[in-house]
Amino acid sequence: MKRFTLLLLAMLLVLLAVACADTPADDDLPPADESENGTGKDPADEEEPRIEPDLPNEYYNNAPFSVIHWAVNGDVGGGWTPWEEISVESMTGDHLENEVYQRNAAVEEKYGVTITNSYFHTDSELPGKIRNAVNTGDTDFQMMVQRSNTLSGMWLENLFYDLGDDDLPYIDLSMPWWNASSVENFTFGDKTQFASSEMLLLDKGATACVYFNTKVATDNGITDLYEIVRDQEWTWEVLAEYAEDVTRELDGDDEWSAGDLYGALGAIDVVAYLYGGSGHSIGHIEDDRYFVHEFAEEENIQVMSDLYDYMYHVDYRWSETPINKFKADEGLFMYGMVKTSASLRDMETNYGILPIPKYNEEQENYSSLVWQHYDSVIGVPTSCGDSMMVSVIIEALSAESYYTVYPMFHDTVLMGKSTRDQESKEMLQIVFDTRKYDIGMIYDPTTFAWKLWTEVDSNTLASHCAAFEASIEEKSRDFNDMVDSWD
Repeated sequence: MKRFTLLLLAMLLVLLAVACADTPADDDLPPADESENGTGKDPADEEEPRIEPDLPNEYYNNAPFSVIHWAVNGDVGGGWTPWEEISVESMTGDHLENEVYQRNAAVEEKYGVTITNSYFHTDSELPGKIRNAVNTGDTDFQMMVQRSNTLSGMWLENLFYDLGDDDLPYIDLSMPWWNASSVENFTFGDKTQFASSEMLLLDKGATACVYFNTKVATDNGITDLYEIVRDQEWTWEVLAEYAEDVTRELDGDDEWSAGDLYGALGAIDVVAYLYGGSGHSIGHIEDDRYFVHEFAEEENIQVMSDLYDYMYHVDYRWSETPINKFKADEGLFMYGMVKTSASLRDMETNYGILPIPKYNEEQENYSSLVWQHYDSVIGVPTSCGDSMMVSVIIEALSAESYYTVYPMFHDTVLMGKSTRDQESKEMLQIVFDTRKYDIGMIYDPTTFAWKLWTEVDSNTLASHCAAFEASIEEKSRDFNDMVDSWD
């Protein structure tokens, strides 16, 4: 026994000597981290403590949680919905889809539910399915996901629960996984029938932003765009100056055409993105109850007039096939949405992402419009069945997404060429943190707002406002009378 102990001790001494010999000298060690906190990590990368939703310990014995989701012409995917946000059938080679699958699996296992998703045409089939379910008491659908520009009819029909009501006791709209701007703009008549949570991806994909071509920027000595954004100096004027300086005739035909280099690229959506980015609105909800159309205010009209004159009807802007031109290094800036990044995956040149510029430096914050034609919001039809169970599952999916799906979505958007750098992550977060819904664009029964983007310029702006004044007043009154009828 003594001999065995001595042998064991000798072996330990040998192992200790080997370990010491393998330890690098101080000169061989990597340099110590010089970050301010001295921990070796960037403070911005430190994880915040996880907040758990306050949910009951219930098990629902394989109860269905069926979602009805918007589609366009029955076709899901491509440029319309580049990401699956609700249901993925199995693990795939796509990191984002895997996170969605694992999120659902975790909630299904914990609460004993089965999550399914079915698609219907946005403007006809889906609203009809909801109306029929509510009118007949059909419990086939527990949650609806719809584009916000199609909500106005269903809103006033009162087909949905108030997301903040006792009927859905476990939904807490004050939690960080609910988008505050959506709650504010979709709350009227003291009801929040719709809102956006981190369960969804398309609301973030539909957020306006500006892309810049790093090759064109570098070739023209532009290296300070990120710093300009940080310094709150990223304005219409700054973008216009850079765009004008870059624009030049390249193909030798002495005409501005497809073969030339342009400072800014973008289609008709540009007007909406820039107006929303100015911090001004077409309308708002007053005191959580009544719709107010505010565009006729003098300041708003001036902003729109400036937009037409200095940002849209200008020589440095090209509107035809902007994505193709941007990918061909024939444009410095491109107005778009976050989801536009899905069309840039095969772009050879690097690109960066910036928020929509401010109207001027007096504007306090950046403002990133959620374009209502491509986004998603949540609604719970009053025929959903067990509304308490529905509230548990919605809150669980939203909270889990906040810590798993959303971070992966963030990285997925940044999987383009140079957008993996920390600066682009910072810019993208500014875009997401400043998301804005404009109820005046969403509730637009007279097509007043739509024609601002598509038909009007500074010369016809005054006549456009005058032509729609009476109909806007009538529709606003009808909206608010309907809200009063709910009492």
